[in-house]
Amino acid sequence: MSYSKLVVKNFGKIKEAEIELSDLVLFIGDNNSGKSYLMTLIYGFANYSEEIVNILFQDKDFLFNLEEYKDIENIINKHFEYNKKNYSKITEAQNYYFINASKNRNIFCAEQTLDETFFLSLEELKLLNNLFNLLINKYKEKILKFIFNDIDNLINLDYINLNIYKPDFKILLEHKNKISILYKNHLNKYSIYGDVPDFSTLYIIINIFSSMTEYIFNIYYNKKIFLPTSRTGFFLSYRDLAKQSVTSAFNIENQKIKTLFQKPISDFINNLIDLSKEYKANERYANIIEIFHNMIQGSIEVNTETGGYYYKPNNTDLKIPMYLNSAVITEIAPLYLFLKYGKDIGTLFIEEPEMSLHLKLQKQMARMIINLVNKNINLIISTHSDTLLEHINNMIKLNSINDKDKKNHLLKKYSYTENDIIDIEKIRIYQFNTDKDNITNIIPLEGNKKTGFYVETFHDYINEASNEYDDITENI
Repeated sequence: MSYSKLVVKNFGKIKEAEIELSDLVLFIGDNNSGKSYLMTLIYGFANYSEEIVNILFQDKDFLFNLEEYKDIENIINKHFEYNKKNYSKITEAQNYYFINASKNRNIFCAEQTLDETFFLSLEELKLLNNLFNLLINKYKEKILKFIFNDIDNLINLDYINLNIYKPDFKILLEHKNKISILYKNHLNKYSIYGDVPDFSTLYIIINIFSSMTEYIFNIYYNKKIFLPTSRTGFFLSYRDLAKQSVTSAFNIENQKIKTLFQKPISDFINNLIDLSKEYKANERYANIIEIFHNMIQGSIEVNTETGGYYYKPNNTDLKIPMYLNSAVITEIAPLYLFLKYGKDIGTLFIEEPEMSLHLKLQKQMARMIINLVNKNINLIISTHSDTLLEHINNMIKLNSINDKDKKNHLLKKYSYTENDIIDIEKIRIYQFNTDKDNITNIIPLEGNKKTGFYVETFHDYINEASNEYDDITENI
């Protein structure tokens, strides 16, 4: 499978990392090793593509003098000329689409039926990507300041490379008033009509970069949700924080006080506020919500008049306000509510989803994660849970069984469905190891469909604890 890829060097305490942004990415390893830093950086690019592209193109004089920019300008003009000469074939494709779209569900747009000569080639997309990375490295300090709220430039980053092109990305420069970007079964069109100037080369490049970065993970839905480790505290206090924020915004004395939150934290709070504007259940995740109900032996409900949340245990009329509930309820509640009432979630970033969960519930959380992936939601997760990884490994192995009768027998025996198993090709796992100099080395873990992934950091400690147990027991 082809995935976008992020490369960083000397980022915080991370020496070097090369991360494939697959359907399910797991960061495991030492505490305070840079997992949250790296998740935040990826989230920033995915969720703020337009803002970051605006940073990249702020110095027009510098840009227009770049040979890389001039080369791309020539490529764009070449494609406009070719497509202008062969526009009759584009018209034929549009006519074919209108006639056959209802008969062939694999055809989702007219542009899809054109041959490859109408689109930018893979080599031309790479040239575009090279310009993108040149500009990212030039403005990396400003990008870090924006994502991390790093006003004092405390976070170092020597080098970054983000491969946003993919072999199945197609870009059609139809004419100077219309460009189309296709990926899988998704289409973005940019058109202008009437007595207005043509698209400039700069505008075209900006839209290509914005579109490709926005859908760096998920082409179906573009909403990104980040669940930080501190989610319980923010969940219980976000209304008070919102009130204080509004008060500060209209207080002249506080105008120069900077926010204390990085983008993922402030976005988490804002997403909770947005959630309270409309409570309409999303049936798309009904089966996953049922897993939640089994985990907490009840449901999380909302008082639509006050906007307050409460926990309702099974077989009772009791309604317990959030602040009186156990940590397992308050930890699970934000994800539960986003899935139940949220719209168009494409990617979830979750720090330590196992927090406050018993091993039995950690297994259910792992089950839910796999179900989300199979619902076309991409996930990046940091975890210290060997139980979570063990369940994912079991579902990889169950997925690999070729004998249908044996597979169906096991699915039925353990009350699983096809949504509970997963293809190993959708998963990438990275182990963060901190050395004696407090430098983090990131190791991609290899796995196979018959055994899953061997997670050295977990097994080493389990063996160490087991040896210690044996040693003590022998001397009692």
